[in-house]
Amino acid sequence: MDSDCALYVIELEPKKDSNVMWYVGISKHPEKRYREHCVEYGSKCTHRNTCVEMHVLLWGKRRLMRSLEDRLTLALWDQYGPGTTQGGNYTGEKLGDGTLPDDVDTSLPPPLASALEETGDERLAKLSERRRVYMTIEAEVPFSSVEEAGEWADRELPEGAKIRLSTSDYELGTYYAEDSKAVEKIESE
Repeated sequence: MDSDCALYVIELEPKKDSNVMWYVGISKHPEKRYREHCVEYGSKCTHRNTCVEMHVLLWGKRRLMRSLEDRLTLALWDQYGPGTTQGGNYTGEKLGDGTLPDDVDTSLPPPLASALEETGDERLAKLSERRRVYMTIEAEVPFSSVEEAGEWADRELPEGAKIRLSTSDYELGTYYAEDSKAVEKIESE
C-alpha cells in the first residue's frame, strides 16, 4: 500500500561540506525525522552539517513524494549549483560529478511551487518560477465508471492536477482533484 508521507526540505549551515545549502527528504513523521537529522541520526549530509530549519512542503502518496523529492533536489542543483543540495537518489556517492544531464526536466508542479513560495525563504521561493505542469500520461488506464476514475484522481493525483477522461467515441469531461474529499466534474463543451 502506498501510504501518505511528507516532502520536506531542511536548510543547512555548512560545517564539513562548504557549499551545501539544503537536504530534501520524505517521511511519514517529518517532525520526528527532523529531530533525528538534528542529533545526527539522519542522513550523512545532515550529520556533516548543521540543521537550521525544516519546511514541510506537501503531503501525498509515497510514490509521488519520492518522485518530487528527486525533482526538487535536481531543481535546487540546477538553480544554485552542484553539491548545494542532497536528497532522494542524489546523496553521497550517487552525486557523481554533480552535472545535470541535458535532458533533465527541473520544472516543478504547481502545488510544489506554491509550497516553496509559502516557506518565506527567498531562495526556495525563487524556484516557483519553474512552475508548470510537467507530466503527461499517454497510457490508457481502464476504469469501469466515470465515478471510479474520479475517485482514482482524488486519491492518486496532487491537489490541482487535471486529467482528461475519454472513450473511443466521445469525450466525457475534465475532472479536477480539488481536495482530498471531492472531485468535481466539468462538462466538456
